Amino acid sequence: MFRYVALSWDPRSDEASAAARHLASGLENSADWHVALHRPGLAVFSTGETPNVNQSYALAGTRGVVLGKLFRLDGSGLPSDHFAESIEKSAGIVQTAGRLLVERYWGRYVAFIEAEADNFLVVRDPSGTLPCFRVQYGGVQVVFSWLEDVLTRLPSVALPSVDWECLAAHIASGELTGHPTALQGVTQVLPGERTPLGAGAGAAAFLWNPSEQASLAPIVDPAQASKALREVVRRCVLAWASCYESILLRLSGGVDSSILACCLSEQDTRARVTCLNYHSPGSDSDERQYARLAATKARRELVEIERDAGFRLEQVLDVARTPSPMNYLGRFGARTDAEMAAAVGAPAMFTGAGGDQLFLEFAGWWPAADYLRLRG
Repeated sequence: MFRYVALSWDPRSDEASAAARHLASGLENSADWHVALHRPGLAVFSTGETPNVNQSYALAGTRGVVLGKLFRLDGSGLPSDHFAESIEKSAGIVQTAGRLLVERYWGRYVAFIEAEADNFLVVRDPSGTLPCFRVQYGGVQVVFSWLEDVLTRLPSVALPSVDWECLAAHIASGELTGHPTALQGVTQVLPGERTPLGAGAGAAAFLWNPSEQASLAPIVDPAQASKALREVVRRCVLAWASCYESILLRLSGGVDSSILACCLSEQDTRARVTCLNYHSPGSDSDERQYARLAATKARRELVEIERDAGFRLEQVLDVARTPSPMNYLGRFGARTDAEMAAAVGAPAMFTGAGGDQLFLEFAGWWPAADYLRLRG
């Protein structure tokens, strides 16, 4: 799994510099971690890099680094399926403090950029699929994607205490979407946000804001809107598919995963795609007939597995620790997923998770509000 840890400090402070050197030693002495960027006041480490999947993109003059996966946007602003093997506009990315990165590229990334001498910024991509958390230690800001790395590689950082108010809010209202997390002292950089890592680097700002996107001229013609949605979905799916030679697709038979299967048809991508369907006895949990139709249409192999109803809830105690709690119930099949992926040689799994936000008509008041604003 691709992960990173970054350390930011004031190099003019002897105390902070000593703390940074102490923390860095826990990563420098690990064979599976390497330095992605080292500047006075900033050290970025990563592990799990895979060419064309997750990697480091150096910015001009070593004044920053982008971690993750980048694709270019085409001239019309639509996602391109071309790799961004090099960042042609990297000088502009530094000069615009990351804004050009959001405007010219898309993907799954976190960027660290030098704003001015000894002051750095972190930019999280608008999709927010690569986590980005922060915690303080001895004058050092530790920015990381995976809490277990901090706890095991940087043992000097104390185990954070649970923020019971945030946890209660999460239980009552669902996933936490602001800067706080369920751990005291651990905050997150939000999707599309640019956050300073040192005093004097300016205030946090959103380089991509959903409210600004919602204020753009809407597509009101249903045929035009559906065509635009279809084109963007296909481009994004095929761009990610081009990163892999083999893919495991969770094909439930529902609309979301069936749309993915169509995008990943034999004629559209060179990747070898194996479809995986889980089923249980009873009409409400056995949709194999629909999965078979989708797999046949896409000309892809379908593997059908009956769900194991005998799992134990104690498995939750074995999951990795994270600052932001999540619903784990649907992930009890992850072990079977991993075994199946290994059997077919697939380093990636595609699912229809998140498709409801695109393709399901939720019962809500906001469509009426949009209609009122647009048409009175």
